[in-house]
Amino acid sequence: MQLHVLAFAGPDPSARAWDRASRVTGLTQALAAMGFELPAPDTRGAFEARGRGRMVRSTVARWDSDKRWLLAMETVAALKRQHWHPHLMARGGVEAHGGEVVTAAAGAGVRVVERPLPQPGVPGLLRVLEELHEVDVVSLRSPLDSDSCRVLFRGSAAVLANRGREPFGLVGLETMAVDGVACTGCSGKDSAVPGRNALVLETNDRQEFLRLFGA
Repeated sequence: MQLHVLAFAGPDPSARAWDRASRVTGLTQALAAMGFELPAPDTRGAFEARGRGRMVRSTVARWDSDKRWLLAMETVAALKRQHWHPHLMARGGVEAHGGEVVTAAAGAGVRVVERPLPQPGVPGLLRVLEELHEVDVVSLRSPLDSDSCRVLFRGSAAVLANRGREPFGLVGLETMAVDGVACTGCSGKDSAVPGRNALVLETNDRQEFLRLFGA
């Protein structure tokens, strides 16, 4: 097993507004050295085409209350009520909290289905997108390889990476590394550049996401 330590000295004080800070550039380079590179343009285009005009979001985490799964479902419900046509691609684990999340989603009017990838890798991910036009949330029951994660994080309009006891974990870092938009907690802002690679959430109010994303 390889252990990779991502360490950054801090943002470049000379960085201009909306430019990436030095630690974000370092993050991209470090993850690229691990094989986590930008997905190919044609693959990104295929992902977007299968979204069919819907706002695709994603989240990958254990079924744990600290991962803000219930907030994610509340946000999907709020987006539906405002006719934003959301679609959440979710990859959880085997923890019991997953059942609570699905039950809460159904109670909020969110339609959740579980699907395994019909084939491994990116082709399987794209096929799942093709088959779920009327679904609000698809819970992926198959592991995602690094290529699939890159496509998912880059193709999503936002990746929910906010946590209860941390600003964000590896999912947030990987999202930033592929030029995606991560929703993070309110600390750890040296890597998160609001409006560029992150939406920094200060509260657990679903309306905050709607306000920031619509700005």
